[in-house]
Amino acid sequence: MRLRRLVTAMAGACALCAACGGCRAPRRIEIRDAPPPVRTVSAGTLLLAWQEPGADGRVNPVLEVEAASGVVEQGTQSGTLRRASGRIYRHGVLRARFSAPVVDARMASHRLIAQGGVKVVSVAPAGLTLVARKVEWRTDLNRIVAYGGVTFVQRNPATGAVEAEGGPFDRVTVNTELQRLTIP
Repeated sequence: MRLRRLVTAMAGACALCAACGGCRAPRRIEIRDAPPPVRTVSAGTLLLAWQEPGADGRVNPVLEVEAASGVVEQGTQSGTLRRASGRIYRHGVLRARFSAPVVDARMASHRLIAQGGVKVVSVAPAGLTLVARKVEWRTDLNRIVAYGGVTFVQRNPATGAVEAEGGPFDRVTVNTELQRLTIP
């Protein structure tokens, strides 16, 4: 009698289970290649460095940024940095130094956007200081575009005397060497 109840109970359970679809063959789950997870690095002091191969086979620096804090995506050398200062290179030669409260650097698109009160000071050739609310630097185009309240001062490197000054302007475009300045 016990065995009969057990068999009846099991048959009833299987019928109930079949009605809900639970006893069917398991579905195949297709595993697709998922993109690798984006890993980020967050630290108290960050250094971001971009480099490119030079014509002579050497590796040349393009950009170096130091920041008090921020987030950088591992492997992409891209991210958002806070309280940053950096160096801009052209063909491996240091051309300018800059500082900004916020820097967003995207290596894949060859773009750096600094904002919140940016100061760019030329090194080679020396003498030009550019101040703006926002600066966009396109490494691939050899162009720096400054936006909002842009002012500049050109000083004689030997004497420190002001040779030219201007602003405020809505927009100013300058080449990476900070030699050619265009005001639309």
